[in-house]
Amino acid sequence: MEHNKCTFYSKKGFQITMSTILSKIKLLQIPKNGIVIFFVIITPFLVDQLNGFIKFHLHSNLSVSQYYKAVIILLMVTYVVFKFNQYSIKLIIVLSVMTLITIGCIKYSNQAHFQIDYFKIIRYNLRLLFMPISYTFFVTFFKSHSFSVKQFYRSLEIVFYVFFIAVFLSLFGFGIPTYAFYLRTTGETIGYSGYFISTNEIGAVLIAIFSFILYRHLVHKQTLIYIIAALIISVLIGTKTMYASFIVIVILLIYNKFKFNNFKISSFKIKRIWAIILSFLPLIAFIITIVFYDFIKPSINRIITKINEHDNLLNFLTSSRLTRIEPTYNVLLDKANWANYLFGYGHDSYYIINRSIYKYFGAIEIDFFDILGVTGILGTGFIYLIWTHLFFKIRKSFYLKKNDISIPMFVCVVLLAIISFVTGHVLTSSLGGILFGYIFAFNTKIRNESINS
Repeated sequence: MEHNKCTFYSKKGFQITMSTILSKIKLLQIPKNGIVIFFVIITPFLVDQLNGFIKFHLHSNLSVSQYYKAVIILLMVTYVVFKFNQYSIKLIIVLSVMTLITIGCIKYSNQAHFQIDYFKIIRYNLRLLFMPISYTFFVTFFKSHSFSVKQFYRSLEIVFYVFFIAVFLSLFGFGIPTYAFYLRTTGETIGYSGYFISTNEIGAVLIAIFSFILYRHLVHKQTLIYIIAALIISVLIGTKTMYASFIVIVILLIYNKFKFNNFKISSFKIKRIWAIILSFLPLIAFIITIVFYDFIKPSINRIITKINEHDNLLNFLTSSRLTRIEPTYNVLLDKANWANYLFGYGHDSYYIINRSIYKYFGAIEIDFFDILGVTGILGTGFIYLIWTHLFFKIRKSFYLKKNDISIPMFVCVVLLAIISFVTGHVLTSSLGGILFGYIFAFNTKIRNESINS
């Protein structure tokens, strides 16, 4: 046997070398950037499914998803810091400022006269940094690793597949109802969302995914398969946010395709394609509604009931979240001292105060007011400063020519901003934070390449 070659013999006597075996294993041919994207972007959604299964079926409070994402964030921070570039310095500053705010919150939160879980304060405040940490990691990573637009869209497509499979399997009992509260109280199943626990959180994530996937396949490639799948996901999840977001995304994508790219329909073939697509959308929606009617009927009835319950459109769209602001902040301001104004009450105190007012809600569920109550003026100002800074960086790429992500990026950012003030769970989402940072970082990469070229 040669020194550097391992040799095996099958029962039939065929000689197979180790090099032949390795050449057949496709996984080992995946480049480093593909492996990183898989474990950082795709795997968290799979682990979230496992986490929901453990909690729902095994009745365990073990959160494997939190531990997994904590490890990812720790590795991201380590990678960026040891690269020691301008983003390393920015990240160190961000972490330092939030650490000081968290220390202030922990030190003075006892003055709210509640039993405090300091771990929850740290966890909540860290969750607010998932997006900027993810952003600095991927911007740094993309500087030293090639990553194409095709690979970017492929990664989002895989996440899209995970959602579609998870939601579809819910029809056969493999999942948690979107509104688990109704299952516990009335025994009725309303909505299907796989084993994803936070419906509002996955709603924000799907808005980002849909913006890019539907642009790629509806506007760019002019194929209907993905729009059908996206519509099925929206219908089965069964929230008004998903219904409205799907419709708005399709309208905005088509509108911006014409506006930003000066898209002109000149040939008869293109006219016919677009006529078919736009004509078939209502028909497809009708067919999907008929096919899944028995499954989505409770969701439709719930939405109709909510329409009748609310006295105006804004309260309906926000599910009466606006009516929670005044009662919550009356209590917060009544108990507040100077430290609570600056550093907030911390997650636990804020949650307890809301629970004392509303039986079923531990938060207002509008990002700005929740973050303000938990982290105070300093924390809220700091977090919104980060997001505003990134927004203006992203805005510069909206009108760059030959940019295959500028239009979906625009739609994504606009809708996430709206959702943040309607249903919340955008800035506070750990799962979304990692994904949003990835998307924003790739946008920065494309913008820099466009400017340099």
